[in-house]
Amino acid sequence: MPSLLKEALRDPLSYAERLLWIRSKAGALVPFHPNSVQKYVERVKAETRTRTGGRPGRFMILKYRQGGITTNEQAISFHTCATRPYQHAVTLAHSTDAVERIFEMVHLFYSKLPEQLRPHRKRENRRVFHFDRLGSQFYVGSAGAVAIGRGTTLQRVHGSEVAFWEGDVRNVMAGLLEAAAQGDIVLESTPNGSGNWFHETWKEASDGANEWTPIFLPWFVDTENVLSTADEEERQAIMSTLDDEEKGLAKKHSLTPEQIKWRRDRKRSLKILFAQEYPEDDVTCFIVSGQHFFDLSIARRLLQECPKPIETRDNGQITIWKKPQPGHRYVIGVDTSEGTPHGDFSCAGVVDVETTEQVAVLHGRLRPEVTAQKVAKLGLEYNKALIAVEANNHGHSTLNTLQNTLHYGNLYRHQDYAAYGSTPKLGWQTNEKTRPLLLDGLQLAMDESTFRVNDKDFLAEMFTFEDNGSGKYSAREGYHDDRIVAWGIAWQIRRYGRGAFVSTE
Repeated sequence: MPSLLKEALRDPLSYAERLLWIRSKAGALVPFHPNSVQKYVERVKAETRTRTGGRPGRFMILKYRQGGITTNEQAISFHTCATRPYQHAVTLAHSTDAVERIFEMVHLFYSKLPEQLRPHRKRENRRVFHFDRLGSQFYVGSAGAVAIGRGTTLQRVHGSEVAFWEGDVRNVMAGLLEAAAQGDIVLESTPNGSGNWFHETWKEASDGANEWTPIFLPWFVDTENVLSTADEEERQAIMSTLDDEEKGLAKKHSLTPEQIKWRRDRKRSLKILFAQEYPEDDVTCFIVSGQHFFDLSIARRLLQECPKPIETRDNGQITIWKKPQPGHRYVIGVDTSEGTPHGDFSCAGVVDVETTEQVAVLHGRLRPEVTAQKVAKLGLEYNKALIAVEANNHGHSTLNTLQNTLHYGNLYRHQDYAAYGSTPKLGWQTNEKTRPLLLDGLQLAMDESTFRVNDKDFLAEMFTFEDNGSGKYSAREGYHDDRIVAWGIAWQIRRYGRGAFVSTE
């Protein structure tokens, strides 16, 4: 056997490029030549395996439409089972039609192989490629089969369009994770709204709070997503008519006039669904539009400018953008929760008074007393920051722990501005008078760019903070606004300057 062929049999990409055929977008049969995006994904996987010492891979791919990721994953699974003994691979899709399309793709791989390299297949099930002489098999089926993976061992799992899976996805994944404990699992999907398993797990992965490696593929990584321009005059005309959102994207990602032209064409066609079908960031792609309180054009622009954190702690619960600076004063706004596994989140946002910048945030489903402990630690780290806890519901428990158990010495007290001479009380009280102050102040700070925003998840909450139908703005059902409340409190305390600093000492 020629040495090049031996190499191809060992390496999935070489195997695919030399031996596999696919149906092109134009409907023609062509050799499979992995594109730059497919090669990029494989590089990320390889780098992750090297970094983790070769542990089984757990990869989540958030992608744009028709990028070839499903084809690439099928090629790798097919290579695994068609060239190695005793390998079991599974692909699960979101619908019967998708299962059929993927199976036809795999069947084309098999039928176009050179006869001497085509492993013997036992024809017992149309959706199973059982290579009996190798003892390997490749199954393509529906994610609705909850029992898939139970009682077997899998070397490779590919989940296609996972955001669109129906039923008990958590249970399906539990079975797959157990079956592929020593194998690779690759989940890929375009976005499908938020609140589903894929969205929640992606957010955790992005925060470094679970075992999954997130791989984000925006539309502009694909060199085919362009529309040609007639001449230099048209190119200059496009770049001279950029709106603020396009300017931000073009600057951050070095977009060409041809990419901008393609984007405008797709947006005209898809309208509000463009962000979902062709993501530009991993926040707004999960959001469906509504009647919003905040100016989303500002939020989108700021999303492009948000820096990466310099540190994360406590399994992603604490994010740091700037370390405490000597001589700087800090305030912390806190929104608390009960801390139940599927309930609301607790959030604490740290703002630098001198620079008006978000420097750190705590976010998690934490019990009130645990929130107090973590916030107190953050407060001490940030130069004994002034802590303002929302004194509603579970906030009283957090305040009690801060004051009477931890003896934290710099707690904010509020006083009813309509009741002059009244005794100040611990915490920030959110009510019908102070809630508009908090929201309007935050909105003005965003509009005037006086609040330096680093927290992209805070911006994400703005996309689901909308009119609930009665003229009151709140988080859409199934969403959260804890970051809006926490950062809003911090901004209110910060904006009054030194006069707001009331110490219990």
